[in-house]
Amino acid sequence: GEQFAQPFVDRRLRDKFKDLLVAGNPHLQAQVLQTIHILLAVTPEESTLFCNITAGWYLNQVVTSQFDFRNNEDLLPLWMTVVKDIATMMNSDNLMLFFDPGSAKPFPIFSEAIQYYHHPVSQVRTHVQATSLEIFLKLKEEDDWSGTLFQLVVRDSAVLFTHVCCLLRDFWRMADEAVQCGARRDVRSAICIQNDILMYLNDIFT
Repeated sequence: GEQFAQPFVDRRLRDKFKDLLVAGNPHLQAQVLQTIHILLAVTPEESTLFCNITAGWYLNQVVTSQFDFRNNEDLLPLWMTVVKDIATMMNSDNLMLFFDPGSAKPFPIFSEAIQYYHHPVSQVRTHVQATSLEIFLKLKEEDDWSGTLFQLVVRDSAVLFTHVCCLLRDFWRMADEAVQCGARRDVRSAICIQNDILMYLNDIFT
């Protein structure tokens, strides 16, 4: 309830979270991202705490913090989980909380996430797919094709579809090489993944 949430607000814990993210320690960053993920999952939207952690484009600042994903294998999946959380809870009423037209990265839950679609870990690619599909769906529901946010997403989608094409090329090459070597298991694996990518494209344009 509010009695539980108020100390988080009074003690400015969101600012302390941000300081820990800025410190650059991957293990602390992972813990902060895990905490933010839990707070977004269990905090009612009408609560003071939820309003506090979403105000002032705070979550955009979380997403655009500097992370070194190489030093902690759990950090990137945690970061992608938070990004997906934000995309899922985004709607026409709170859209302005995640779109900052005056920022160098005005809509980072899309522009930052799509950079990781061409990633060797399937879990990361799945998160990127889920996040981007949520955003495309929300924009489709807005039905404002001339709006600034829609135009921005269309522009940034060039990066996403470049990664999609490169990934398809890689798996087609893998399938071709596996056929020539007689590695049937690798052929099935490559075809399965390329089918997933093609289904993702179908979902985008449906």
